[in-house]
Amino acid sequence: MKALWLAGFPLAVGVALTLSSAPAPEPYRLATRHTIELTEAAAGTIEAEVGDRVEVRLAAYDEDDRQWEWSATESSDVSVLKQLRSSPAPAGDTFARFEALEHGRSEITAQRRCKGSPECPRGVQLWKVTIAVRGPADTTR
Repeated sequence: MKALWLAGFPLAVGVALTLSSAPAPEPYRLATRHTIELTEAAAGTIEAEVGDRVEVRLAAYDEDDRQWEWSATESSDVSVLKQLRSSPAPAGDTFARFEALEHGRSEITAQRRCKGSPECPRGVQLWKVTIAVRGPADTTR
């Protein structure tokens, strides 16, 4: 019986040495997030989950010597959907990034205006998308 135990001893020592030389695990790991990309064609209600990112890209355009430009975007409830970044471009485009923080609903809005021509219509066109965030407080899943 002793001979059998001693025969397996080098294998056990080798496994122990291999395990002890393995790198230590990282103290944390970022969770994978989903990114929802929205353009001026988006409308209605979009579902997201806590931790998701929402990116908005609204493109300006020219039409009959008129320039249609976008305002910066806004979130109606920053406790639900926090704006992380907003950068309107000089050409009239706008980009924004939001993060879904908690269960609830928030509207993202922007306005499109006509510039550059006396033939521009008065007023603005409103762009609006509702983000419905599901999360830990959501029991309807």
